[in-house]
Amino acid sequence: YYLVSPVEAVATLGLTSNGNILLVEQYRHPIQEVIFDLPAGSLNSGEKPIDGARREFEEETGFFPNHIELLGYYNQFPGILQAGTHLFFAKNLTPTQQNLDPGEELEVHDMPVNDLVDWILSGKTVDGSLQLAILLALKKGLII
Repeated sequence: YYLVSPVEAVATLGLTSNGNILLVEQYRHPIQEVIFDLPAGSLNSGEKPIDGARREFEEETGFFPNHIELLGYYNQFPGILQAGTHLFFAKNLTPTQQNLDPGEELEVHDMPVNDLVDWILSGKTVDGSLQLAILLALKKGLII
């Protein structure tokens, strides 16, 4: 069998004051496509997931999440991966400044929740974190 040991990751579903969801648009080399997905990244050594989620969200979007809570945790391939993704929900966002890592190129967009749900149901995203985060946030009553 094969075993992959990546670091733990975080992804955050951010709700703007006007009720939209913040997404990042970026090129993903493994699938050779530009996609929309959640602000996300790897945890630093010893970093708590909630702290990593705040850091990655602010770095990628230029907004600090004043409220952040865990939506859930999942492992996309438990048969080969030892690590998974911590999914968070953020709101009460304060504009700061985007601080991308060297070589990181992305554009921030916001989308109404209903449009995003329709977009997901029509198969226009391959990002499992985005799909699962929307489902969890809807079922928990965090977005409508």
